[in-house]
Amino acid sequence: MFGGRRLHGAAAAAAKELPADAAAPQAVAPQDAANGPVYGAGILASAGARITFAGATTIRDNTGVGGCGLTLEGATAIFAGAAAVQFISNSAPGSDGFGMALRAVRNSSVVFRGPVLMADNWARSGAGGAVFLDKSNLTFHNIATLRNNSILMGPGMDWGGGGAIYAFASRVVHNAAAMYINNRAGRLEGSAGGAVALLGWITSYSCPRLSGTRSSFSATQLVTFLSNTANTGGALFMTLSDAAFAA
Repeated sequence: MFGGRRLHGAAAAAAKELPADAAAPQAVAPQDAANGPVYGAGILASAGARITFAGATTIRDNTGVGGCGLTLEGATAIFAGAAAVQFISNSAPGSDGFGMALRAVRNSSVVFRGPVLMADNWARSGAGGAVFLDKSNLTFHNIATLRNNSILMGPGMDWGGGGAIYAFASRVVHNAAAMYINNRAGRLEGSAGGAVALLGWITSYSCPRLSGTRSSFSATQLVTFLSNTANTGGALFMTLSDAAFAA
């Protein structure tokens, strides 16, 4: 835990008054995006970096283009404690946004040991209202709630969607219960995956089968999809991908 210390640079920790016996949360303060920081308005880690969060963490109100809360480019983030982690109201109010809470690309890895809430993260258009994955892995070992995340208008390109999570040639794993509630992938034609959009990396179009790197979504406990919306695949959209749910 960071106690009363501050994270400097892109990640500035906001100190809070807490009872003496309370765990001090780690909080990333809002960033001024008048001219738009591109990726990692809150925290950016790359080139083999490894970040470990030991206590309660809140990353909120950051604005940019993608990974407004946390961006990993060939890096690893481990939320190691049992305390709650929250990504709240991170946004891309411009055009296309990619993972407003979390963006992980280039073989990055994200692991959550404690409960996770991702809520009210949004972009005007693009992919992954809360999470954008490109050839990366995301693992939840505790309860995960993803609610009210959205791509407001739908994809601004010929691909996009994923109101909560967009995964390209990537893996999403739930080892505890999960809830996807009221996420949306926009109202334009072509918006797909109100909660989750899984897309594989197609390397061959040889008939009768496509081949390439597949995306996957697996869950060992109950996953609830409730009131998610999209033009195609209100809850889940998949292409060249696999999904496995608990019996």
